[in-house]
Parts: sequence; structure tokens; C-alpha cells
Amino acid sequence: MNISVSGANLIRRTASLAVHPTLTLHSLEGEYDGPPLRLLVADDGSTLSYIQNLAFPEGKASVSRQGTISAFKAPCLIESEADVVVVGANCLLFRRYKDRGFYLVPKWVRLFLPVQEEPYARLYAHGRQTRKYFKWMLKKVNDAGFQCEITNDVSWFDRFYFDMYLPYAFNRYGELAIVHSYQKVRKAFLKGSGVVAMKDGKPVAGSIIFREGNTMRIPHAGVVEGGLESVKEGAAFALDYYVAQMAHSSGCKAIDFGHSRPFLSDGALRYKLNWRMDVVDDADAVSFLAIAAPRRTEQAAKFLSANMFYHLNKSGVDLCDEW
Repeated sequence: MNISVSGANLIRRTASLAVHPTLTLHSLEGEYDGPPLRLLVADDGSTLSYIQNLAFPEGKASVSRQGTISAFKAPCLIESEADVVVVGANCLLFRRYKDRGFYLVPKWVRLFLPVQEEPYARLYAHGRQTRKYFKWMLKKVNDAGFQCEITNDVSWFDRFYFDMYLPYAFNRYGELAIVHSYQKVRKAFLKGSGVVAMKDGKPVAGSIIFREGNTMRIPHAGVVEGGLESVKEGAAFALDYYVAQMAHSSGCKAIDFGHSRPFLSDGALRYKLNWRMDVVDDADAVSFLAIAAPRRTEQAAKFLSANMFYHLNKSGVDLCDEW
């Protein structure tokens, strides 16, 4: 977490803390691989639903409101009797949580793939398993018959936004989806271009790309009608592989694959890590997740082992896998 922030970010964080001077406490309890798991969640307006879905994706949990707590006093929740405590904490209170022993987890991380002189040298340097994965995925893409092309057709953008981007976001993340406005996504398209994946002559997936300095950015992607089946067949990989080739041939030094949730239980993050991408903090964030297991119970260990996460440290972010 960047302690040194821009004036604009400082204003955003200060304004958010003024709007949320108190946090709402909720207790979540339900069966988790056997005995009950109890979580205490201090919600800043964007935390409860996400953690509930992470712990109890089938919705089988009792949720009860436990009152409120000052945002400044919330670090004392590390003394709770719950198995796991999660706080949606303002970035201005970073030190308070760090000093109390919480794990500091960005709500989003960004993924970058360095582009080297030889394409995919970084991937191949990571051994047999990575090479095997890429060989398997390329065969899958070829067998499915995906073909990719660049487009600057403005009419294509509308189809992308309404038929690919929006359905994919809601189908994949439901009420947790963060969707950007038509104007913002269109602005990114006009800065660069669209990439469309075709199968049997029909578009099945697409992404927006633009170059910024020596970095190729992929801020938005989608699949026709939100169909995750196309993703499983390799449509997303076909798009990303095509853009990686473009980035290399145009002399880019890195590819920005955008944001992902910081938990390994998130399929999008696992997919990007297969590319051996670098994981960095989203320095523009207003809030982060403060996570603790006060009593180090067996149920806490089960939950945190199944949901390993990237947490903040002095050098950036590291994967917490000590559970």
C-alpha cells in the first residue's frame, strides 16, 4: 500500500472516511467443511457481500447484525472470539491495522506481464509445468478454431459493450461485479482498438487494448452473452495470446492485464498467474481488507488455506500461504 499518495487519492480517501466514520458489524456463521465457521465482518459498504460469497458461495450461512463500531477503533476487533475477522478499512488507517497484526489485503491487485526480447522467454524459464500448460492451451485454441483480429469499427464497440462486456461481468461476478460506464470504456476504445475472437466466422469474445508509453493495456474484456463456455474453450486465452504477440512485435516492454481479486480462489487470478505475471498493489485504492484469525482455530486455517491471498508488505505484495 503506497503511503505516499497523490493529492487526488488523499482527497478521495479522506472523503470516504468522512462518509464512513463508523462500520457496520455482521456475524456470519455456517458449516464449512464440517464444523461451523464464524466470521466477523466490519463493513465499509463493499465488504460484506464479497466475504459472504467467498466463505459461503451457496448462501448457506446465518447473517446477523451486531451493531456498529468506529472506523478508528475497528483494529481492536483482532481481540474477537470469531474464527476470522475481516474489516473493510480506509487506507488512511493502514498503520493502525498493521500495528495490531492484521494482514493487509488490497481489494484489487494488478497483473503485468514483462515482454522480453524473445517472446514468452519468461514463461518458458519457469519450467516444464508452464510449458505444458501453454502447449495444452494453444492446442485447445487451435482445435476450437479461434481466430483473432483488430477492429476500429465504432459500431463494433456498441456490440462489445452491451453484448460482451456487460453480460460477462454480471454472469461472472453477479452483484459483486464492478462495471465501468459506457463513456469510460468507449474512451479506452478510441485511444486504441478492439480485439475480437472469432469462431466459425462469428464473434465470441473481445477486449479493448491501447498503448501507453511502453506498456500495452487491456482494461476491458467480455464474452458474447456472458457465456463462460467460450472462456473454457479458450477464447480468453486466444485473445491474450494474440495481444501478447502484438505487444512483442510493436516493442512494448510490458502488458497490463488489468485488475483481479487478490484471492487464489478467484479463477481469473489463477488464470493470469499461469502466465507468470507480476502481481502489484492497486495504489489508487480507497480501502483495503484487514484480515486476522484471532484464535488461530482449525476452522480459520481451513478457510484461509482455501482462500490464500496476496497481502501488502514493504516491497509490494506477497502471497500469504502460511496457513
